[in-house]
Amino acid sequence: MHSIQIGSFTLPGTLIVFAVSMTIALLIGRKIAGKLATVFEKKFWQTFWIGLIAARIGFVLKYWESYFAAPLDIIDIRDGGWHAFAGFGVACLYALMQIAKLHAIKKPMAAALVASLSLFLLGSFLLSMPVEKDVQLTATPVLTLQGGATSLKAFAGKPTVVNVWASWCPPCIREMPVLSKAQQQYPDIHFVFLNQGEAAETVQKFLSARNLTLENVLLDPQGAIAKQYDARGLPTTLFFDATGRLIDKRIGELSHATLMDRLSTIPLSSTDNFRQ
Repeated sequence: MHSIQIGSFTLPGTLIVFAVSMTIALLIGRKIAGKLATVFEKKFWQTFWIGLIAARIGFVLKYWESYFAAPLDIIDIRDGGWHAFAGFGVACLYALMQIAKLHAIKKPMAAALVASLSLFLLGSFLLSMPVEKDVQLTATPVLTLQGGATSLKAFAGKPTVVNVWASWCPPCIREMPVLSKAQQQYPDIHFVFLNQGEAAETVQKFLSARNLTLENVLLDPQGAIAKQYDARGLPTTLFFDATGRLIDKRIGELSHATLMDRLSTIPLSSTDNFRQ
């Protein structure tokens, strides 16, 4: 549930920790390097960019089947697909190579490596600690397309994915086929499409024009549910376990790979199916 939305990009918490730990390591290394600061910085930034690229490659390899089906998605980093541990591991290996080759910057590189590793492990540990406790599927009423009333709480009993969206939102439109396919592919998970502020007729026209056959399309006319879950931007996708407890929140567009990554965190008797 730890991420930051910057424009069209969603940065996962581990990637943010990676960047922060590397930045602090840079400052420490520069201080120690002294007159060799320029040489150190050059090698440090090489290490940083190699690590960042490795983080993306690591995620792509983890979900290679999804990216193989849509190769252009590999370069579309708006999906927020990063494997920070892979990136940090490669960055550390590259830094060790630089230490072995360039003895003049051995001390600042070693200090930067130790600092970044310590901060990354500490930050990852803090991210693993729950921030929000016992946030549940709400009983607040919402409307069906047919004009009836229901609530998200009615979906408790199975893992539930709630997509908060609107028909005027471009990233919502781009990710809708991914969610539609997942709804058909994983019947053991409830997929709920919670529209924000639009009339039933508008939503039905949108679905028909896009040839989307979706179940559990609901209306949140005043945005009450979005406010309750602090879904400030669209799209936002909420992930609940079978007990109805909120376990993850994704702000921004999902690709097939990033959706699979989030589904794999839902506690089930077996999560292997969600990694296909």
